[in-house]
Amino acid sequence: MNNVIGVKEVRVLFERVGKAPAKVMTKATKAGANLIKTTAKNNAPVGETGALKSGITIKAEKYRKGKKVYQIFMKSDPRFVKISKTGKRAFYPASQEYGWTDQYGHYHPGYRYMKKAADSNSERAKGLMIRVMAEELEKLR
Repeated sequence: MNNVIGVKEVRVLFERVGKAPAKVMTKATKAGANLIKTTAKNNAPVGETGALKSGITIKAEKYRKGKKVYQIFMKSDPRFVKISKTGKRAFYPASQEYGWTDQYGHYHPGYRYMKKAADSNSERAKGLMIRVMAEELEKLR
């Protein structure tokens, strides 16, 4: 990308980019989201079934012009819903992330594996997204 290009070439490039920014942004943001998802899966606690690791997924939010956002979240899975002896409903992944109080009243802090994955990889994800955008724009050139 160190090539010097003329005004005419720049105009043509901008015309091409103007037709494909959603495609470029989608690919770039998905790459960043996948990096964080992979880290969260690697850091998730492993219980008896390994369901937490397999339950982490990404999903694109509804399209907004000029913007692409992915959510990293837990799939809906009946194995994740726990009913206590008192009948209270608890979402197992949330307790593993944020913490829980056991039947004896003792608090157990959560593992924060999703938050740590996002925090520890935010700069890497940004760099990856920029690299993917640059590669995609270079292809358009």
